[in-house]
Amino acid sequence: MEKKTIRIERLSKIEGHANLSVSLEGKKVTDVKMKVFEAAQYYEAMVKSKPFHEIPLTTARICGFCSQAHQNTALQAIENALDIEPSRQTMLLRELLQIGQFVTSHSLHLYFLALPDYLGFDNAIQMASKHPREVQQALEIKHVATELVNAVGAREIHSINAMVGGFSSIPTKSKLEMLRNKVTQSKQASLECVKTFGSLQTPDFQIPAHYACLFQEGDYPLMDGMIESSECQADGGKCIQVNKTHYRTAIREYLKPYSSAKFATFADSTYFVGALARVNNHYPLLSEDAKKAAEETGVRFPNHSPFINNLAQAIELVHFHDRAIEILEELSKTIANEPLPRIEGRAGTGVGATEAPRGILLHEYELDSAGRVEHANIVTPTAQNLRHLEQSIREYVPWLLHLSDEKISLELEKLVRAYDPCFSCATHFLKLKLERK
Repeated sequence: MEKKTIRIERLSKIEGHANLSVSLEGKKVTDVKMKVFEAAQYYEAMVKSKPFHEIPLTTARICGFCSQAHQNTALQAIENALDIEPSRQTMLLRELLQIGQFVTSHSLHLYFLALPDYLGFDNAIQMASKHPREVQQALEIKHVATELVNAVGAREIHSINAMVGGFSSIPTKSKLEMLRNKVTQSKQASLECVKTFGSLQTPDFQIPAHYACLFQEGDYPLMDGMIESSECQADGGKCIQVNKTHYRTAIREYLKPYSSAKFATFADSTYFVGALARVNNHYPLLSEDAKKAAEETGVRFPNHSPFINNLAQAIELVHFHDRAIEILEELSKTIANEPLPRIEGRAGTGVGATEAPRGILLHEYELDSAGRVEHANIVTPTAQNLRHLEQSIREYVPWLLHLSDEKISLELEKLVRAYDPCFSCATHFLKLKLERK
């Protein structure tokens, strides 16, 4: 039986370096290795001995795409450790930050990283000359999201206004009203985004999975909640629902010898987190316009194709536009100065859980009697998805063996990009080496 190894070096659209190795015997895949060699950041060690109020500002630096999620999750964990309950106004402002980040991240990934593949271009710069309308839509959505984050956080990335217990400054009523009008205008571009990604021809590749996301009664997953599996929202199957403080009982992180990135299991099973998990599990909680836009594509949810994660992100763009409008309408009527509370450090342990654009994000901090960090643990969405990504590659490769090496390379790029890994900011493209033994 013929043996061969597919090696993809310098996998595109990731931060740092990664190689992909697929071993086959005939048409059977015998091994898949996603070899991630990103530089270690050591944030969990870096925050040790730091005072509690520095932690959210520090951990926001973990990622440019996900800075607001890391900051909000750290704030939640620290406040839980110190038994602090923020005001409704504070929580709404933080939600606006999270939404601004979602809209920014989704729009950049969809239009500039994913779409060129489907339209036959190597990159977004080539695509722009032939498809200026799509590029303009992306820039319009991104611009409004940037204004939203700047207004609330005082900076587009690594915002400085959000503090333990509240905000150091708040936007004015007139600013909030202006933002509401701009978000309302850019919503049309998000609706067009759903049409664009709903019309793309994607592989008819299905790989059923456990889909995990946060659950909070009546709310689409975003700022807090229990961790639950997809079976909880469907008939049949074992529902797994875990309080965030007990996340270690369900989520197990581990290392593989060929990769510096962590992998994870949920209740000892492979699972998927991110936009597709959220839409699959909580489709009824999407805004009415988001559901209508989704229905018009003809794609049905729950859906088990990882390629549909792109469409799920587009649908979320509409939902989060609608949610931002709701929040801005409320705050423009009720916004008030709220002085930051005086907070003394003390011992405690807290866990924060939010949905980052790419899935569940967890921060845990143990504080000493002075409020300094003794222990920290951070679980990222990409770590939770890597095992499922390897499984998808294992099952997808046999579909591709009749294609040329170049086409196999492109199709595997599409699959990896569909997961939108958090380190997907590199600009080089796949180089495929096909060895036949």
